[in-house]
Amino acid sequence: MTQRTDPEAHWIAHVRRTGVPQLTLRAVVVGMLIGVVMCISNLYVFFKTGWSMGVTITAAILAFSAFRGLKALGIARARSRPLENNALTTVASGAGYMTGGGNMAALGALLIVTTVRPPTLPLVVWFAVIAALGVFVAIPIKRQLINQEGLAFPTGMATAETIKSIHAAEFAEAAGDGASGGAQAGAKQSRALLYAGLFAALLTWCRDATVGWMAGFKIPAVIGLPFTVAGRAALDWTLALKAEVVLVGAGALMSFRTAWSLLLGGVLTYAFLAPSLVERGLVTGVSYKEIVKWTVWPGASLLVAAGLTSLHWTGAALRAPSAASPTCSGSAARTRSWRRSTRWSARPGGSPRDSWPFRP
Repeated sequence: MTQRTDPEAHWIAHVRRTGVPQLTLRAVVVGMLIGVVMCISNLYVFFKTGWSMGVTITAAILAFSAFRGLKALGIARARSRPLENNALTTVASGAGYMTGGGNMAALGALLIVTTVRPPTLPLVVWFAVIAALGVFVAIPIKRQLINQEGLAFPTGMATAETIKSIHAAEFAEAAGDGASGGAQAGAKQSRALLYAGLFAALLTWCRDATVGWMAGFKIPAVIGLPFTVAGRAALDWTLALKAEVVLVGAGALMSFRTAWSLLLGGVLTYAFLAPSLVERGLVTGVSYKEIVKWTVWPGASLLVAAGLTSLHWTGAALRAPSAASPTCSGSAARTRSWRRSTRWSARPGGSPRDSWPFRP
């Protein structure tokens, strides 16, 4: 029987890169600054949509653009390196996600139920304890699921591919291919990020600005649809188009399957279920607040049941490798294959096109 190789020991011996900038002072400072901006943005997005967005991909592109510009101006001595950018995005993610996740949902629910805002200092201490607990719990979970089992973490993989793309010129240079179109690709992505941001800001300004001279240029916040549902305008059932791009951006970050499922659920709820509930007297008014008072219960049941069922099957898949014999097969083979496809080997001759330097 072949003894199973410890993935962590293999990573330390053959993959880890030393002598290159990683957790530098400038990465920490820039990551904190980007995280502050993304934290405010995430706060708005959460209260607008009920969701919170990951900031790692945006932070990676912003950092690449920032250091590229600072290097051109002579302020920075060198551009950011891939591993340094990876550390920077980790810092930015930690700062930017403070207003994401369940924190804002719990605080919002507390305000609605009690109508009392807790004192600032206890809130700071409470969130600090939650953050520390999350970090401490994440370490053993990450070591088991990612280091040992080699499971692909979607957000981490997407961020790694983004960094790999914008730093493609450095990977080509390391492989001996010379400078390629990597720098141009990174610059194009940075410009796309800038143009999209400017468009979103301009649209929001034209919609919400209260400057007097813009009275004739304001864009309506809501655009009604030209049909009726159960004798009422579609707008009464909240069926309308909104002049904002927050959810357009969210749709661009999620899969088509998720996006059309959300659309299907909204159409079924407000175009078919809500009129039926009103007709039967189960809902007393035609408004979002009145409708959601009833639909929150079947909606929550669907979410919980689907989540628990998925967790059951995922847990069965995770338990399977631990029950197998300690041979170098199954999970270990998948781990080796995945690591080869996602890491940049530090051994001589290792090709950056076939592997990747980041440990998820």
